[in-house]
Amino acid sequence: QIEFSGGESWYAGGAFSCGGAVVLSRKQPGKVFFLDKKGKMLGDSMYDKSWAFSENVAAVAVNNRWGLVDLSGKLVVPYQFDVIDFHSCGLSATCMGQKWGYIDSTGFRVIEFSYNFAGVFNLSNGLACVEVG
Repeated sequence: QIEFSGGESWYAGGAFSCGGAVVLSRKQPGKVFFLDKKGKMLGDSMYDKSWAFSENVAAVAVNNRWGLVDLSGKLVVPYQFDVIDFHSCGLSATCMGQKWGYIDSTGFRVIEFSYNFAGVFNLSNGLACVEVG
């Protein structure tokens, strides 16, 4: 367990990516937040779920709704989606109302929500797997 200024403590964390790491809260079981490399909490929010930072944003969920935060912890895409996956190649696979598509880091729908499933873009070839039908 590590405790730092602000009184929050954590006991397990992920790898640093883009200068932030997702950690599990010790004081609020089941919640996660982000730390910077100095052990300072990024922003002041706790989340139910999150992905690691990628391309300066991270997908986070509160009350089963997903949005995106930036490296300061500021919510840049409101909690409005059913699922947002890991951000890759400038886009996040996103689900809303049982249909998948892709949004950019501002929440703009770059590829319409018309798939039964959409996967993360592969960094090596720029392709993503989708299910149509």
